Amino acid sequence: MKIIGLAGESGTGKSTIAAYLTTRGGAHVDADIVGHDILNLDAEVRDKIREFISADVFDPDGRLDRRRLGALVFNDTAMLQALNDILHPAIRKECHRRVKELEASGCPFVVIDAALLLTSRMPFEFDLMIALECGREQQMERLTSKGVRTREEVSDRLRNQRHIKDSFDKADVIINTERSKDEVFAEIDSYVDRLLEGGRVK
Repeated sequence: MKIIGLAGESGTGKSTIAAYLTTRGGAHVDADIVGHDILNLDAEVRDKIREFISADVFDPDGRLDRRRLGALVFNDTAMLQALNDILHPAIRKECHRRVKELEASGCPFVVIDAALLLTSRMPFEFDLMIALECGREQQMERLTSKGVRTREEVSDRLRNQRHIKDSFDKADVIINTERSKDEVFAEIDSYVDRLLEGGRVK
């Protein structure tokens, strides 16, 4: 089974491209969704957040308020690092479990998408690592169009992701997604086709 990574800041099109690749027969492991599941279900992680971040990010019924958590950590570098130190090892472990499960099922390829994929030491090797980029206004438009976050919340998130491009030299290819979907998908296809035909993409 081939493993493809999609890295890049929020709003650069990782989820859209991953969803497209599933139509080609691949599977998708979204590290954000994995993280959400862990925050909701992993008692050890939740206890560490109460201890090292704040108990105030949980409501009286024990539900995590992700918006409150985001407002807290995205304005405090030390707090964000503390959250990452708690959450990222659990995300890596669960991603590895899902990859092994998919490989055992005979899946031809899996797409892992995560903003920090280029700086996160996953317990498996990638056959193709794609870094995505686009203009900041395009990112803002994409992230606010769903009405889930305000421009201020999006700005906070993107400000804390500025360092991601510093690691783009670790990617096999860099793709600008500030074009039509058809153009982006065609470029993605060219690299994935080469990979699935047995070649390496550099």
